[in-house]
Amino acid sequence: MMHSKIVLAGLVIAVSAASAQTDMTLTTAGLGAATIGSTLQQVEKATNVSFQLNPNQRKNWLVEECYISSNSLPGVGFVFERGRLLAVTLGKGARITTRSGIAVGDAERKAIDLLKNDPTYTRGENHYGDGSMTNMEIVVGKAKFNPQRNAYDGMLMKISSVKGSIDSIEAGRASYVALFERENSGECM
Repeated sequence: MMHSKIVLAGLVIAVSAASAQTDMTLTTAGLGAATIGSTLQQVEKATNVSFQLNPNQRKNWLVEECYISSNSLPGVGFVFERGRLLAVTLGKGARITTRSGIAVGDAERKAIDLLKNDPTYTRGENHYGDGSMTNMEIVVGKAKFNPQRNAYDGMLMKISSVKGSIDSIEAGRASYVALFERENSGECM
């Protein structure tokens, strides 16, 4: 009898640790407690992930826009600009979902059904579409173009799909998420 209680306690601890990892959800505000605008140290604390950056990388992410990832969160990328979290990206292998339960690999139809009643919902062919409607994007969130900055202000989430399957999700500052091409994003070398 005592042996089964010990095993049960072990299971509870294992489940708690596993659910702590899966409790992180992606919203336009960030990934769980790792909110847009956070520093690298704040993101590390919020995600319980230590990013292994050399001194040169740590210097570069303070002055440039760069992408940081960790093997501890497969398929998840963090985009920083001037030392602050700008956006979070989910790609192949990500085990994180949006607040609505949408994940990379899901059918686009799931995202349409879950988000179509959002007042900010838009859906259309992405920038690289060829008219066949096989490369689609769903965008939700609030953003407005600011001509003084020549950029978008606000927060967005963009769900991209190819042939009906979601292949990436980006969320964060509209100035990053709304862009079709990014020339400066790099690996913070």
